[in-house]
Amino acid sequence: MKIFRWLIVVSLLTFKAGDSSCQIVKTEDFYDSIKYYDLSKLWCADSMLNLDCSSNSSDPKYFTFPEPLGFIGDNFQRFEIHLLSIKKNKNNPYIYNVTGKTRVKANVSRFSGTITIDTAEIVFDTIIMSALDAQKMKRGYAICHIAYYEDKRASAGGCLRGTMETDWCIYAGQMCYDNYELVADGYSNNQFTGKWKSYKSGATKKCNWGDFRIPESIGLDVGTGEFIVSEKYLKNGWQNYMDTYIYSDSIKQKKEMEIENKKWWK
Repeated sequence: MKIFRWLIVVSLLTFKAGDSSCQIVKTEDFYDSIKYYDLSKLWCADSMLNLDCSSNSSDPKYFTFPEPLGFIGDNFQRFEIHLLSIKKNKNNPYIYNVTGKTRVKANVSRFSGTITIDTAEIVFDTIIMSALDAQKMKRGYAICHIAYYEDKRASAGGCLRGTMETDWCIYAGQMCYDNYELVADGYSNNQFTGKWKSYKSGATKKCNWGDFRIPESIGLDVGTGEFIVSEKYLKNGWQNYMDTYIYSDSIKQKKEMEIENKKWWK
């Protein structure tokens, strides 16, 4: 879990400086136990439970599940990916069989493949655990390997391989998408870093995606509290996104929002 690993570094530095009041972050291996949970709703769902929902009746109990933000290539061309189905493998509890679609510009490709859990850990932090204990939560993360294969009959098909980090939370015995710090600056989840390889030419391109932010997107993402695209790359598929979510309200924005929210995978 990114925030916790950052806190580990801070804690160690503070400890070396002689501050006895430093907070220590601990982790516990969870790999043997995670096979008993179904992680499919961490990656593919219509909605997710709001883990930070207070007694305030105005707080939504559920959030809409996010569509990943992604890029492909050195010019940060917008890359979109949507999972259509995900099922836990009956013979191996660490493997999930996946189908979905990708889109780059006007090119839409079907794919199938797997998500394989490589490691999983529970994270304990004295700063945050007091709040979580009251709600009987456990937080952790999983490192997964992804192998997706686009349709070979497609004009520009290829395979996607890489590593994804997913933050999760066990709440009331159920595995949930960890959105506990969703309102925090720089929040992200399901961070994938990898490469796309063309079937025809064998050429590879960097291809990363994630929920709310994209890993290794310095130069593209110039936002602090939220994902904001640099003007330099707007022409590479990002103009409509910015018109919808970032730029000021207008008649044009309503039209752009309809385009942005269209379910292109159907």
